[in-house]
This record gives sequence, C-alpha cells and structure tokens, in this order.
Amino acid sequence: MLPELNRIRKTGSYISMFRGLNRTPNAGFSRVSSKNSAMYTEFSDMKNLCGDDFPRLRTRKTRSRVTGLNVKSNLLASGNELIFVTESNDSGVLKVGTEEYAITGYQSGDHRLTLYGNHVIVLPEKLFFNLSGHTFEAIEFNYSSSGEELSTTEINVALMNVNKTKKFRDFSIEKVALNDSGEPLTVNYIYEKASGLESPEKQTYPSNQYDAEDVVEDWQLEYYLHWGNIKVSQTVEAQGENPSGVYKCYDITKKDVGAEPTKTGVRSFVKIENYYVRIFRNDVSGTNIFAGLKKGDFVKISGMVHSVVSPLAISVSDNWANNDWGNYIDVLNNNTFKIYYADSNSIVIKAIIDKSVPYNGPMKISRVMPQIDSGMMLEVNNRLWACSSASNEIYSSKQGDCRNWQAYGDGISTDSYAATVGNEGVFTGIARQNDSVIFFKENWIIKMFGTKPSNFSLASYNVPGVERGSEKSVVWVNGVLFYLSPIGVCHYSPGGQPVVISDKAFGNKKYKNGIAGRHRNKYFLSAQTDSGTWELLVFDTSTGLWHKEDNTRFSDCMTYNNVLYWINADTEALVCADQDNNLLDSAEKEGEFDWCFETPDMYDNDFGKKYVSKLQISVKMSPISEAVIYAQFRHGSIWHELKRVFYTERRNELIHVPVRRADFLRLRVEGRGEIEVSGIQIDYARGSEKPWQF
Repeated sequence: MLPELNRIRKTGSYISMFRGLNRTPNAGFSRVSSKNSAMYTEFSDMKNLCGDDFPRLRTRKTRSRVTGLNVKSNLLASGNELIFVTESNDSGVLKVGTEEYAITGYQSGDHRLTLYGNHVIVLPEKLFFNLSGHTFEAIEFNYSSSGEELSTTEINVALMNVNKTKKFRDFSIEKVALNDSGEPLTVNYIYEKASGLESPEKQTYPSNQYDAEDVVEDWQLEYYLHWGNIKVSQTVEAQGENPSGVYKCYDITKKDVGAEPTKTGVRSFVKIENYYVRIFRNDVSGTNIFAGLKKGDFVKISGMVHSVVSPLAISVSDNWANNDWGNYIDVLNNNTFKIYYADSNSIVIKAIIDKSVPYNGPMKISRVMPQIDSGMMLEVNNRLWACSSASNEIYSSKQGDCRNWQAYGDGISTDSYAATVGNEGVFTGIARQNDSVIFFKENWIIKMFGTKPSNFSLASYNVPGVERGSEKSVVWVNGVLFYLSPIGVCHYSPGGQPVVISDKAFGNKKYKNGIAGRHRNKYFLSAQTDSGTWELLVFDTSTGLWHKEDNTRFSDCMTYNNVLYWINADTEALVCADQDNNLLDSAEKEGEFDWCFETPDMYDNDFGKKYVSKLQISVKMSPISEAVIYAQFRHGSIWHELKRVFYTERRNELIHVPVRRADFLRLRVEGRGEIEVSGIQIDYARGSEKPWQF
C-alpha cells in the first residue's frame, strides 16, 4: 500500500467590508492566520475614496467648480443666493447672487461675514447689509467736534437775543420735556426763580432790576417780547433756581379784556419732574449730524471740557452773573446713555444736570462695537455673540439689534451683555449648541447658559478645546459638535464630554490650522500636517469611518441645503462637493481624478507556516477607468506591479491577480476614473517553516 502524503491545508477569506482609514499598527486586515478570521479591512492610506456605498469601497462624488471669483471673505448663502466679498477695480463689493453692492470705506484684506436674520454683518468695516432693501448701514456711529470757547459777548447774544444769527439752540445742552409722541417740547428760558411767576408783574417783566433811570435793559425788553410768545404745552426753564426747574405751560388766562391771551395773558405752569437732556448741534454745512442714530440706541459721550468759561454780563441781583454752569461735565462726560429721541441735529437722553448750558465745546458721541477676535462671531437667539482675547471678555449685542453692544441701562431681557472670563489663554473658537453659546480655548470649553442677561451664567470645563488656528474647524453635524483639538478631532455632545474620534485615522500624524464643513452626514476637515502638507479628511457620522480624499486646502467653506461649498486656497476656485448643486451658475464639472488605496500588512506571528496562494478582486469600473495593482512581499521593500486593469463593461468583474508565494503581503491599488470595490478573495496555504524571501 502506497504511503499517503500529508495534504497541504488550504483556506481562504473573502473580504467584503471596507472600513476606512487606519494609520495605526493595529489596522485590521484579513490576515493569513488560523488565529485571525477577520472579514474586513482598513486602509493605511488612500486618496479620493469614500464610504458612500459602505460596506463597499468606491471613489468619491465628482465635484463642480467656478473659477475667477476673487473671493475675499468667508462664504454665506441665503435665499438660494451665494454671498461673499470680492474686489472690482480695487474696490470692495458684496456679491449677493449675481448682484454687486459697493462697500463704503472698504478695507483691503480678508473679510468676515455673519448672517443675522435678514442682514449680513460685514467686518472689518462694521457694516450690516439689508438683504431686502439692498442697503448698507453702519454698526458704529462716531461724531466728533473740536468745539470753540464762547466769549462773554457770544454767550449774551446766544442767550438773550433770539433775533440774532447765533442762537442758544445752535449749540446747547438743555433740559427738555417730551410730549405724548416722544418729541421734545420747545424750551424757553427765564432768569428768575419759578416762585412768583403767577404774578402778572413778574410775567410782564422777568426781572425787577432796573438802571438808575428806571429803564428796562435791552436784553430784558427783548426777553419780555420772547416771553410773551410762550404757548400752551411749551416749557420754561427757571434758571434762577439751583438746580434750575423745568415748567410746562398748561393754561393762559387773559390779563385784560380784549387782550391776546398768547401775548399778555397770565400763564399757569406745572413743574416737570421727569425731564430729559437734549444735545443740539446746528451744522451750518447742512449735514445731518445725528442721522446715524435712532431712538433706543446707546451712545457714549466723551471728550468734553469746560469751554463755557465766561460769566454772563447781566446786571441782575441773583448769582447768575457768576454762574459756573453746574455739573453737566461730570454727569455727561465718559458715560453711556440711552437715546429717547433723535433727529438730524439733536439727540435726547436721560440725565440729571443742574441747568441748561450753551455748550459749544469739544464733544464725541459714539456708538461702538467691541474689538472682537476675527471670525469669532455668530447669531444665537436673535443676538450676536462674540469674544475678545485682548480683554478676555465675551459680548452679546442687544437682542434684535446688531448696532448696540452697550445697551445696559434698561435692565430688561433685551439688554446687551458682557462678561470677563477667568480662564487663561486666547479664544480659539465659538459655536452654537442648541440654545447655548460655547466659547473655546485650547484647554477649556466655556458654555453660556440662560435666556436673558439677568440669568446668563458661565460654566467652564477643563477639557480639550479647539486647537489654536483651527477656529474654523468647529462644525455642527447631526446634533454633535466636531472640532480639531490639540490631540485630534473631538465630538462634543450636549451634556457630555469631548471624545477623540480620530486616533485610528490620524495615527502618529498631528494636524493643525483646520477648516471644516458639513456635507450631508459627513464632517469634511482640511488640515495641515506637521510637515506642512495639507489633507482633506472626511468623517462619516453614519458609519463612524474616516476617508482621505486629496490634498485640498480650504480657505473657507459653508453648507447650504446639506451641500458643502468651499474655496480652494491654492486655485481660488469655488468648489462644490457634489456636482448636483443649486447655487453655482455656469459651474464646470470636474474631470477624471486619481485615486488609490493601500492595505496594512497582511501577516501574523506564525510567519514561516503560511503563504498566499491566490488573490482575486471584485470591481466595477466606468468607461475610461483604469487601475494598477501593486504588492509588497517584504516590509519596506519596493512595490511590484502585479496587474493592470481596464474597463470592459459596467458590471462587477472578478479580477485574478497573480501573486508570488510569500508569507507577507501588502496591496496598493492606484487608478483613474470611477471604481467600486466590492470584495477581495485571498486564498492561502500552509507551507514549510522556511520563510520566503525576494
């Protein structure tokens, strides 16, 4: 009987699950070993592949692009129109769809746009653009006047003679009352105390101080004529009082039968306790000085000095002739006030001053926006939120009003908000999470809770934050925040802690300067490696897999209708991640592109007892597609070309790949055009203990 030879044990693995990028030494592959029966593979490197048809592996979607746009800002979209800043003839324009609008006071360089309701905030010019009215308005307001010192003569002319060219109201800080419509009432002045005004004699002659000939002085006579013109609902300021009182005329009684009541009648007055202060500047050039202000704005008044230095040259017994003009400087200077009325040349604020003043000195009136970190602004609950690393503060605009950032005086739910943060380091990102605002530092997450200034509160968490320089990597995808931290990409769920999700995909590589966006359920991250190269990495939130597309460098990106658009920093082209888009007019379709994938090492700890005997790959290709299959049979050795594959027909094709007998195998497949890999069949057998070498 013939002896029976030992039969070579053969087995095989069919890999039908392709799980994405894994650059660690533990990358999974269907290893030739009796100890490992893995039926999936991961990839140590790849290019332009995706997991859209998971568990199969396929090339990414074809992109579309538009060139020559000269984009100088981030991207926005509203109403199916793309919005960005560009330059035309060395001037800046805001492009909304196909229309262009010149930016007043344009500053060259990168710009930052923020969508706020039906407005677009434009920085650094600090403008907001109305998408309905197609007009720009300034967020800030600045009025500055150097003023002039008033001489004794000018003061007397201004105060006493209403028929002269220069009047008291050409430049004044005066006490006023408001009517039922919120408009200031006409102000008249007397240089007496209010007591005794009910006397007809007092109302006939405001002062009983006459000269030696018992003749009324000219200024008094002129004032008497002016006094006779006071009408019902007008106000009178009794400046002989200290502080002066504001009285409203509510009745006029005839003094003599047949006399005109508006001229010689006896007037009845009621004191106005709740008065306001009106600041008036008559601009002789015809410019509307305060046209940029409105009721409800908050302004800061500064730069005032005591320019009214000369006393009145009036021969009256009261101390008016030695008047020091009261406390108006201390009350107004370097303080912020709410505007209750505004017109082209005046504003009305709430303040308590001693008396009205013919003030024509220097003055600055400003409504300012904080100096915030570039790109650190967003809208949450009808407020704009921002932060400043220089002052280590966070800010909120007034609710529903992007122009007012210092509206603290009302004490209501719509007020502005500001707070100093105690955590060290610069701000590295800002994001919205449901109705909360999150501020990032590299080692901190600072979360704002509350619905109004009275219940706003900050909570700080010492966890990995956004890596410095990667403020544009913060993206909200399916209820989770994703961002690039110093230790990798983290996802941060409401109520949870940040979790690193990129350990396998990144391996030992470190990334920085990340810019990211959302495309459907995917997180697209364009980041720079330590060696200076750029990579576009994609995380699919539905499968939890990473894929690498190419070396695209974003300068900015945005998502609209679940589709990602970005600006290629190298080519300045505007690119859409999917050619089936609805915003890019006259876009050109991307041509055929290169792709590749590389498997990890396929070996185990029983090196000398196995070898690969057969390799087959199931693929589906498109016309003009081609692929080249390479293999390594020793770690770190050269790549050996095994087979070239060309398109035959649009169906799954089983490609037989000749392989050498070896106990080590790593595959690399490169190609061009569309391809879909649905499976890899590996057959192997036990051999001698002597390892194969090439």
